[in-house]
Amino acid sequence: MKKIFILILAISLLFTLASCKGEDGDKEAETTLKTDWRNTIEYEGSIFVNESTRLLYAFDTGSITLWDAAGNGNELQVLDYDTSVPDAIERVETEDFSGDGNRDIRIIYSESEKGTRYNLFVWSTKTGRYAECRRYNTLLDPVTDEEGNVTACEDMGIFGTVTRVFDFNETSGLDQISVSISDPDAIAKKIAADTVGGEVKPAEGNSVIKGVECKAYIVTDGEKELCYIAYSPESQWFIDTGCLGFYRTISDAEGTAVPAEYVGEAGDAVAIIKAVSKEGAEVFSKATGYLDERVLARRYTVRTESGTEYLICTDESGYWYLFDGDFYIKIDAQSGEAVSEKLYEFSPVLIEGEGAEEN
Repeated sequence: MKKIFILILAISLLFTLASCKGEDGDKEAETTLKTDWRNTIEYEGSIFVNESTRLLYAFDTGSITLWDAAGNGNELQVLDYDTSVPDAIERVETEDFSGDGNRDIRIIYSESEKGTRYNLFVWSTKTGRYAECRRYNTLLDPVTDEEGNVTACEDMGIFGTVTRVFDFNETSGLDQISVSISDPDAIAKKIAADTVGGEVKPAEGNSVIKGVECKAYIVTDGEKELCYIAYSPESQWFIDTGCLGFYRTISDAEGTAVPAEYVGEAGDAVAIIKAVSKEGAEVFSKATGYLDERVLARRYTVRTESGTEYLICTDESGYWYLFDGDFYIKIDAQSGEAVSEKLYEFSPVLIEGEGAEEN
């Protein structure tokens, strides 16, 4: 009887010890669960940037918070972005857009009839973080090829389609490596037809406009030159009506090419006369000569909307002079007011080859 009692007591003790051990194990597991930092943050999912890097993320309007899944729970970084698209956060893309084998993050920046622009954050293996590719959101519908080059095409209306190709650099930025315009000869003919008519043919040399070398055309009626037309590599088009030696930009007025803003010195001359007269103005002629027979200068004849005519010239140092009826007076380029009492005379001279080759 005593042996039976001892056996029952031993079995009871074993059950008690097992029960205590189970309770301790549950408490230990619960403590471990609570102290795991992944259970203390509100994240939505994870991104495998590459085979060795996994990030947790939380998307929000205007920002993305990232944590290193193998880290200590501190935020890795917060990516701030702008967008005009209400559901942009629901359409975030995580793919390799830079061609380096790592997943990048792309978020819509804007949408329009012309196409879509994106914010892009490129993974840097060197820093272990994302870096914003700032130039990327200026591109319409960019596409990355197998070599990691980015191509973007933009419809410029009557000015054709511009195709730009970029390469990613070491700082996660984009360097443009080529640009091309679809059928510029046809565009030049369209501009000529809308403005002066005539026959279009390539010029022998290029024009330098606003410091940029531009391809040029000459438009003739078979006997005389009617205008020069030129375009920049970025498909900015210009016209020198009458071959007077200064260009204007060309704008697209509902499918028709029309002369717009003056550029270079002619543009500066118009701006000054507008400040003086408070009216719109146009340039009618350009002459090259000397101030006081020693300082090379260019003179522009500018006429306002009311018909008032101004003569204004600029010298090699960029100073401006306004004709007061008898002499030229040095003026402030912002206000048109005199800044010196000295009087100047302008003597025009004929410069061989003068034209619209450079502004």
